[in-house]
Amino acid sequence: MLKEKIKVLRENLGLRNKIRIILLVIVLVIILFVNSYLIFDKNIKTEEEPEAFIESITDEAPVIKITKNIAYVANQLSNSVSIVDLDKSQVIKHIEIEEPHELYLDKNLLYVTSSKTDNITVININKNEIIDAIESESPHGILVVDDSIYVTNADKNSVTIINKTSLVYKDIEVGLQPHMLVKDKHNFVYATNIVSDDIAIINNDIQKLADIIHVGDGPEGIAIDPQEKFIYITNQEANEVAALTLKNKKINKIQVDSRPLRVIFSNAGRLAFVSNFNSNTISIINTYKQNVINKIKTDYSPLGLALSEDDRYLYVTN
Repeated sequence: MLKEKIKVLRENLGLRNKIRIILLVIVLVIILFVNSYLIFDKNIKTEEEPEAFIESITDEAPVIKITKNIAYVANQLSNSVSIVDLDKSQVIKHIEIEEPHELYLDKNLLYVTSSKTDNITVININKNEIIDAIESESPHGILVVDDSIYVTNADKNSVTIINKTSLVYKDIEVGLQPHMLVKDKHNFVYATNIVSDDIAIINNDIQKLADIIHVGDGPEGIAIDPQEKFIYITNQEANEVAALTLKNKKINKIQVDSRPLRVIFSNAGRLAFVSNFNSNTISIINTYKQNVINKIKTDYSPLGLALSEDDRYLYVTN
């Protein structure tokens, strides 16, 4: 009788150990799967309501910039910039700015464009306070290069260069309805022109237009990969991303979902992420093969994209 009980006990212990091993393997597989795509779905509410995003048919959903686990979100419909502590997943402050459009972080300064007020608001992110307002006619996209502020002006079809010290303004005519800006290490600035279907290339050394390149229908978002081999441009009317090789200016088209608006690269440059406004998805592109390898469903018209500094989390504003 005692031997039979010992035998049953051993069998039960063996079964329990097997179950523990199986559960451990399942947990490890889940961890590996999550880390393989480096995607984390985390909803942090700013001042906008989801209904406002649905009603908006332009790019009026919030845009986002991240530094040191603090996110800055421009809420165009509620006239504010939200400051979000990502570690605590909570908004720590709202700064009132009328219809903020685009953001640019330069060291400890956050530049916010507002085309309605014809102003660029400057925020000290150490104190989270407004310290300056720079006049600029109908500013949209913004980029800071050394002592110069580059701003796209859709009403005048130009890029305005503002000297931060002297406040001297210089306009450079580009294509029709310029929007977003990016800079490469060779001191060239690139601007997307939505209506004329091209990008303008400006030589920052002499602050003159260097070239115009046709890239596709309705280019808006633009980003340069960390190795600076490619520039990715979202062609919102063609539902594609144009991958422009900087060395020879050749273009490869990558099909994504409906109305792609923004694109960013991972810090290593292996992946690119594209927000598809109409289809409520994020396309993930393998930049080596230049093809879509995955798609993530989101809520309510995704627009702004930002990666955490360790590349583990992708934040999407809806």
